[in-house]
Order: sequence, then structure tokens, then C-alpha cells
Amino acid sequence: MNDSQEALPRYGGAMRRTAAVAGTGAVMIGVAAAALTYPWGSTDVPLPDATAEPVEVVTSYVAALDAHDCDTAVALAAPSFADTARDWCRNVAGLNNVEIGAPLDEDPGWSGLSADTEVVSVTVDFDLDWRPLRADGSLPEGPTTWGYRLTRASVDEPWRIVDNGVG
Repeated sequence: MNDSQEALPRYGGAMRRTAAVAGTGAVMIGVAAAALTYPWGSTDVPLPDATAEPVEVVTSYVAALDAHDCDTAVALAAPSFADTARDWCRNVAGLNNVEIGAPLDEDPGWSGLSADTEVVSVTVDFDLDWRPLRADGSLPEGPTTWGYRLTRASVDEPWRIVDNGVG
């Protein structure tokens, strides 16, 4: 070594082994998280025909969420609600003890829709189970009363879900 070179510490195999173990551990944690949160076990739920009434649409939608059939859940949603349907489908572990109420007509003005749009709300009671690491805390697990708002612009169009929640 000459005067212009500084002596650099040399770390042998111990540092490489430590880095390899840390990297392997991080990969294992990532795989475990993916296994817990990925929507395994998807089952196809039949899409109701275009003449289906609101209760049938909501019944199929809730069944699709429970079966992790995101394609059917999104197909039953209006375009403005598709991302919400996809999120619920990915995040719900299960919906049990489902009871679907009768549709209630709503004034379209309450939703900011034109007067000729048909709007109904359908109440659903269920026991909610979130996938691990998926609940955001805004809706606790367990018995839940929830509602879905559906619309259609004319009797020739299918009912589609445009909103959900309580209130």
C-alpha cells in the first residue's frame, strides 16, 4: 500500500452472510403478507340478466364479494363505483348471515341525479370479516347494517350499484 491509499477495513464473509440473511427474511415476510392478503379461493358468481330487480343485483353483488369474484362485483357496479367494488372484493374475507331488505325508492335529487333516473336503496345485514391487514378501521368486523344505492336511467337498462354505506 502506498501513501496515497488509505487503509480500508475489510469485512469478510460475515457481512455478506448477514446481508443475505436479512434479504431472505425480508422476502419471506413479503411472501407471508401476500399469502395472507391475496384473494385466494375465487369462485364465479353468475351475473344476473339485464332485467334483474335491485334485490337480485345486490344479492349477486354480496355473493360476489363473499366469493372473491371481483369480475362479477365490478360488473354490477356503475363505472363511478367500480374501484370501490374492486377494493371491497379484495379486502373482504367473508360475509355471513346475509339478510337483504326490500328496495326503497329514493328521490334522484338526493343523489344529484336527473329527475328521470330511477334510484333505490337496499339495506343489507351481514357479519363482516376483513382479510388480515385489510381493514382500515372505518368499519369494524362483526354484525353490520349496510346499504347499497342502485340506479338506472330507463327501464331498458340494468340496475347498477352507485354507492354504499349507512345513513
